Parts: sequence; structure tokens; C-alpha cells
Amino acid sequence: MYHRTLADATDLHRWADRLEARSRLPELLRRLILATPLGIDRVSFPAGEGIQLGGWDGVLVARSASPFVPEGYSVWEFGVNSKVKAKADEDYRKRTD
Repeated sequence: MYHRTLADATDLHRWADRLEARSRLPELLRRLILATPLGIDRVSFPAGEGIQLGGWDGVLVARSASPFVPEGYSVWEFGVNSKVKAKADEDYRKRTD
């Protein structure tokens, strides 16, 4: 059953086209991670103006894993670009050079 207060795929797709999404996605991911009972030792997902800083988009240390979060130390790269493969390839090249 559809509930009008929940976001669906179309809502997320439209949101990703907005400039606001770039600065709010890290905040959303951080909040989702912190809402899980993983035992988080460190979480750094700069949002807002912080997205202009260099480095990884996110750094996380979790004491246990979930289907979406690995156990231990992990670094994250993400974005709202619709060209997913191009973004992933660019980030991979940048981090392996």
C-alpha cells in the first residue's frame, strides 16, 4: 500500500536532480547509519558546505556489519550524478593514481 509521506523511487530520482541533494546526501547517509544498531566508533560524512573539502566523502568504523555497512574501517565515495558508471570510474582512477 502506498503511503504519501514515504519517498518512492521517483521522488529520489527527482531529488537527485536538485542542487540541494549534493549537500544533503551525506547527511542522509550519516543519519541512516547512526540509526542502525551497529556499534559505530567513528563516522565522518561531511555535509552542507563540508562537501567542498577534499578527501573521502565518508569515513566509517563499525564494530559489526549490516547488509549495507561493512564491519571495521571503510571509506565511502558517493554522488548524485546520473552517470553512475562514469562517476565510479572517475572516483576509482582518482583514488588509485
